Amino acid sequence: MEPCRPLLLLLPLLLCPALASCEEAALQHHARRLHEDPMKAEQAAEDLAKMGEAAGPVLLEATRSPLLDERRAATRYLTTAYRDGVPPQEVVARLVELMEDPEEPVRLAAMEAVNRHLYGSPQKCRDVLAETWPPVVPALMRAAREGEGRTHLSAIGTLGHLAQHRIRTDEIIAFLKGCLDGPDPYVTRAAANALQQVAGLVGPDLAAPLLDCLGRNVYDGSLAQTLVGTLIGCTREDIEAWFRELDSPKPLRRAGAAQATGLAFSQRAGHVIPHLRHAGEALRRLKARQKVERVEEVRLRIMDAIGRIEWVRKSVNVMARPR
Repeated sequence: MEPCRPLLLLLPLLLCPALASCEEAALQHHARRLHEDPMKAEQAAEDLAKMGEAAGPVLLEATRSPLLDERRAATRYLTTAYRDGVPPQEVVARLVELMEDPEEPVRLAAMEAVNRHLYGSPQKCRDVLAETWPPVVPALMRAAREGEGRTHLSAIGTLGHLAQHRIRTDEIIAFLKGCLDGPDPYVTRAAANALQQVAGLVGPDLAAPLLDCLGRNVYDGSLAQTLVGTLIGCTREDIEAWFRELDSPKPLRRAGAAQATGLAFSQRAGHVIPHLRHAGEALRRLKARQKVERVEEVRLRIMDAIGRIEWVRKSVNVMARPR
């Protein structure tokens, strides 16, 4: 066996160039598919991304292609090629540029790439993400304000994901709160959904703008459920944060507080049970407010909330009876 040892030592030296040659051939093959076949561009970009960091320069270059399918596919998987570490500054800078691409599919793909990295990075990278991604935030805010089509809604959702990962959280939350006041119901709903993701990081200070938004959108059932879910998340045990708004000088906020109180107690068990012990206090405050309320719309919200809470209490008592 001794004579064979030199051959064994030479084996890695012989294999490494062969493996490198195979990797280079695979990179070239997938790059050709990405460029030449629009129907397979998505699969080619995904195959490149699976090759790891070696494919990063190829994908980065493909994002500058004049071909829409190639540019979009490469953008979507750009950060995946760097999944073993935080993307370098040049990749983040390129994504910022792509968020302002003239083609909407590319803009959306750039935002998807950010989301993909936020949720696909190893845990060891989470702490340093904040050092890499801040330049993306202003670009997303511009897209949220000025974007066309689905761009502005996607930008709002991506901002929520960044805030959830503690990336410029306070700045993003302030921006999302401002979006609640806009005239576009789709933007309002997107902002409410984004805030729901970070409700646990905000605290009771978020209650007032949420209640104002709820008061303006009392007939939008889907949005109301989202806003109440966010309220429950941001106030946690401090349900007092919206109880006291029943006496706000703003009729809009009183209406929102009444509606939030009623919905919070009438949603499914996951929301009812944590706050059920507050039901008696909620009824007391609602009935006290009902006696002095002069604004008819607010009175209707209060009456609806009282009915909801009394129905829930009755239902829970019936379910608790021995059988």
